[in-house]
Amino acid sequence: MVLSRRLLSLVIAVAGCGGRNVDLGTARTLDSGGGDGEGPECADADRDGYGDDCAPGPDCDDLDALRHPGARETCDEIDNDCDGMTDEAVRTTCGDCNASCTTTSFGDGEPIADPDADINGVALDDDGDLVLDGSPTGGYATVLTGCAGDTTWLRVDWESTVPSGASLTLTVRSGDDEATIDAQPTYGPYDISPVDLEGVAPNPSTYLQLTFDFAASPVGQSPVLHGFKTVWECEGGIE
Repeated sequence: MVLSRRLLSLVIAVAGCGGRNVDLGTARTLDSGGGDGEGPECADADRDGYGDDCAPGPDCDDLDALRHPGARETCDEIDNDCDGMTDEAVRTTCGDCNASCTTTSFGDGEPIADPDADINGVALDDDGDLVLDGSPTGGYATVLTGCAGDTTWLRVDWESTVPSGASLTLTVRSGDDEATIDAQPTYGPYDISPVDLEGVAPNPSTYLQLTFDFAASPVGQSPVLHGFKTVWECEGGIE
């Protein structure tokens, strides 16, 4: 490949999400022909090797050297690797780039095991799911602990199978004192997943109580709770 070196005296600062600045220096063009200098020129303004008529291929943003095919995708709301998708496989469990977001999950292919849960009339079946133990009604209550005083509880998702005539509902409470959380106002019941907690439970708070209430169908069929997940974030970050 013959270098034709046309200096454009171009200095461009690109500000991306997250405040990154990239000094592109001097743009360049390369002859991408067969060595006789007659081929189309490779236009590579950001000097990352990619551009129109460049041998490695075109660039999706020739003003940002950190964006090109094969670049490492980072969570910054930018398509870094030029594959037409943004932040794929790098988003947090909240579905965004918030590093302080996390989840607490029970079940999801594993037995719903919480030694501190308040269980009444329900038990684990052979698949590790929660079902009624033969009682017509029952309940499962657990208290989740976030960050002291500054947890924003975002969402509860659950997977269930509810036979016709049976019911499975969720109620929630939140507060900053676990010992008195049973005295806090109750929100719900909810029978459709997911439940958006931002406009429901008092936020921010330290503790969140989830209570699932089970009721069998008239012919004795139990609802099945396969698993549940709570999404939350700490205002000061997770320690």
